[in-house]
Amino acid sequence: MVSKVGTYLNKVYQALPLLEEILETSEKQVSRQRALEIATRIEQVKSTSDAAEYIESLLLFSPQPILEYSQLSPDKILIPEKLNSLIQWITKRLHLESSNQLKAIIKDIEDQIKIIEDNLQGERKISRIDKSIREIDRSRKKLQEIAINNLEAIESAIREIESSSQTWFMRQEMAQDIQSNHIEPMGKIIEVDGLMQRTINLAAGKLRDLEKSTVLPLDIIEKAMNLRRAMDDTVAIVLSKHRYSLQQVTPLLKSLSEKPSKTMLGAIEALRIIETKGRKHLELGKRFPLNSWKLNEVWNDENLRYLLSGLSEYQPDVESFLMPTEEPEMISFLSANDVKKLIQDSDNVADLLEFILQNYPLHELTTCVDVAMDVISQNKGENLTFGTNRTVHKRNGKKIEVMPIGIKGN
Repeated sequence: MVSKVGTYLNKVYQALPLLEEILETSEKQVSRQRALEIATRIEQVKSTSDAAEYIESLLLFSPQPILEYSQLSPDKILIPEKLNSLIQWITKRLHLESSNQLKAIIKDIEDQIKIIEDNLQGERKISRIDKSIREIDRSRKKLQEIAINNLEAIESAIREIESSSQTWFMRQEMAQDIQSNHIEPMGKIIEVDGLMQRTINLAAGKLRDLEKSTVLPLDIIEKAMNLRRAMDDTVAIVLSKHRYSLQQVTPLLKSLSEKPSKTMLGAIEALRIIETKGRKHLELGKRFPLNSWKLNEVWNDENLRYLLSGLSEYQPDVESFLMPTEEPEMISFLSANDVKKLIQDSDNVADLLEFILQNYPLHELTTCVDVAMDVISQNKGENLTFGTNRTVHKRNGKKIEVMPIGIKGN
């Protein structure tokens, strides 16, 4: 058992650069192609084929996989939940705790208060009172830890929202989620007459009863006195951290509360159309500094009209556009299954990528490379042949240098 754990943790350690990059993404998952790109930057992975084998080894690693395919998006790769939590805990990638966890801790304190009360009124079990004091102190520390961790997690989330490339609307939802699902519910729990304060006051009363006792041992009385003082400090810390968290979110919500005007949305749509219709050579992005795919800032109409007026005198240095005499030829979607069927009707294929490029001359180089990698990965290492000299493939101004990988015929 120990050897299996050691082997597993060693494999996780080796894959940590890849795993950390996956954790850095907003969705905590990446496409298979993106995973291969990341893997090729890892020192021990030298080629695309090695990267495919490396990712496959993490997906199939025993006794527990280190990567897995998402059940919701089968084309996405993510880290299994338990390993994800372990890495986040070790690397202190904090996450926001639910208000329900806060309620559960307060309920534990209430249960221990009841035990103390029962033992004060009936048969005094000193050991049970002592245990309840220690349990309350443990819960107190959890309350304080949650408050501190939540503040750090909120600060991290704020930085992520502010630097996010998501749309303005998406970032607004992210900020509102922190406010409505974390800060507001916790605020209701820890407000002056809220659940936490009532429970702390009740605990302080019972601890004072212990302090006044004339029959309890002095060490129990001293523990009760120290705990009561410590709980006052905890309340102060929890309140201050929550208030500071609220101060962090409020300015962000305010900046995101001003919805973009129709003029702004219209300008963005105009730029989007210009880009998608093949006018990128006008470099309007440099002359007109708005992101046409996502809204990252709030602009007022006055600033926007100023930018538009600056474009009115712009004369692009481009050739006149000629309407094509005929419709461009449609290029069909290329899949790994198409190539596999073609291979079945062929003899040995010495270089799979060259084979695909020859049989599909209209497809882009990147498309052919992706399909070749899919065919190789689905082949699972069977009937593969490997060349000894690197080969350069070119198409439409792009090139790639790879080691030939072939497939034996049936």
